[in-house]
Amino acid sequence: MIQPLTTTVGPLAVTLPDGASKTLTRGYFAFGDDVFTPSESVTVVLIGAGGESTCFLDRSRLERLR
Repeated sequence: MIQPLTTTVGPLAVTLPDGASKTLTRGYFAFGDDVFTPSESVTVVLIGAGGESTCFLDRSRLERLR
């Protein structure tokens, strides 16, 4: 597990199609350059009050992001 160097998280109010409102969370996470080197694939896992979300980045995708 690799922790971000910097984290900024805050609420985001959204209006749903039925007119109801819901508060989500958005954030900014900064990692060191060496964390996402294209030498191996990476799975990013974000865990919050609303559950878990994952993103898989394979080596070719990481190379394109550089």
